[in-house]
Amino acid sequence: MVDAKPIKESLRDLYKTFAKYDSWSRLSLSETETKSEYFKNLLNKDLEDLSRADLAPFTSRPLNSWAAKNDLRHFLPRILELCAVWSGREAQAVWVPESIFSLLPQSDWRNWSADEQSVIEDFTWAWWMSTLSEFP
Repeated sequence: MVDAKPIKESLRDLYKTFAKYDSWSRLSLSETETKSEYFKNLLNKDLEDLSRADLAPFTSRPLNSWAAKNDLRHFLPRILELCAVWSGREAQAVWVPESIFSLLPQSDWRNWSADEQSVIEDFTWAWWMSTLSEFP
């Protein structure tokens, strides 16, 4: 069996790989949305400080509605981090792994660079191994 990287290392690699997408396209939001309380934290917090609630406007909509594909690349490390530390108490439909991972095909991620695809695959494997080690 192939050893998975520890999940913390995989998360670090995700943030490092996607750091080049350091700001997201506010052009993908309407003027009304940028002024909305709903998007306030999403627009004004550092990536690492965003909560599930802050990211809900992004994760709960299809990428073809308002969220640009490059926006996903900006938010992806934090989205995957929060999804990996999900617990039943905080369960929301938009944070079920299937919902989060459904964003990838919508963004045509298999046409992203090889290093971006690889770091997502490595993280997913590390997360899976972590999950298997925690639950019998």
